[in-house]
Amino acid sequence: MPILNLLLVAAAALSQVPVDFDQQVRPIVRQCWACHSETVTSGGLSLQTRAAILKGGNRGANPQLIVDAVKQTGDLKMPPGRKLTP
Repeated sequence: MPILNLLLVAAAALSQVPVDFDQQVRPIVRQCWACHSETVTSGGLSLQTRAAILKGGNRGANPQLIVDAVKQTGDLKMPPGRKLTP
């Protein structure tokens, strides 16, 4: 799953703390896949390929936007209506 690489890089760049892929990134992406996969591209964001991830969604490609959306600290909150499980 290519999005995992993007999230890993974004998290490491933002926190400057080593990120454990299996423990910290993979569980997040599993919860994103239903809405951002090959067949569904909510918000214009597909996580299917590296090129699609780098293109970003309707708001462009911004790793900070992804982090803020998942943390629900900005105007975009993912997933909508609920928080990700810890």
